[in-house]
Amino acid sequence: MAKASKAFVCQACGAVTARWSGKCAACGEWNSIIEETAAPAGPPALQTGVDKSYYDFLLGARYAAPVSDAWRLVFSADLSAGDTDGTWSISGYGVYRTGPHRFYAGYRHLEIDLDGAAGESVKETFSGPAIAYGFSF
Repeated sequence: MAKASKAFVCQACGAVTARWSGKCAACGEWNSIIEETAAPAGPPALQTGVDKSYYDFLLGARYAAPVSDAWRLVFSADLSAGDTDGTWSISGYGVYRTGPHRFYAGYRHLEIDLDGAAGESVKETFSGPAIAYGFSF
């Protein structure tokens, strides 16, 4: 864990020094320097700067192709527009069915484009393999 750092700050002019002194070297003021302890800097927070809700119209399509009694291939895609600058995703899965159980393995790509709180554009992309389990009753 990082140590807290100490600094000595002149209350008259704001000059910062590494050691205490009775007289500020920058402005010449006597007895104006006090010790301040700064908290250690941690890792930067993960923030996108987006703090509002978005409402979009979503259009999607899904296709399931049976391969055998137990196996099928499932493809899906969707896109949206409205309050966001647009989102879209595409995925493909192999699905194994046995009774009420379903096991999924595949790949998904998702892109989200938003306007941040300060007007900046925030674009997030998520891609990679995906596994899932489902059941029906």
